[in-house]
Amino acid sequence: MTSKQAPIFTPLQGPVTKEFIEESKQMRLHFCCEDCVFFQPENGGRCLYGYPNTQHRRAYFESQEVLGRVLIFCREYESV
Repeated sequence: MTSKQAPIFTPLQGPVTKEFIEESKQMRLHFCCEDCVFFQPENGGRCLYGYPNTQHRRAYFESQEVLGRVLIFCREYESV
């Protein structure tokens, strides 16, 4: 992909923008692993299904470096 090409997102992806971060806090949007029934804090914060979850964790979205990256929603997410 060249710098002039816009990224192509799947239905479970989108850009992480300042607006998204602000609105997700304002609306109390739950989408991080820590809010999922399959999250195992007693097992080091792993997913029950073994999915890599670094980009789904709350700390990832609290980082300033996340702006401009791709937001990936998990297909298996189940609210607590």
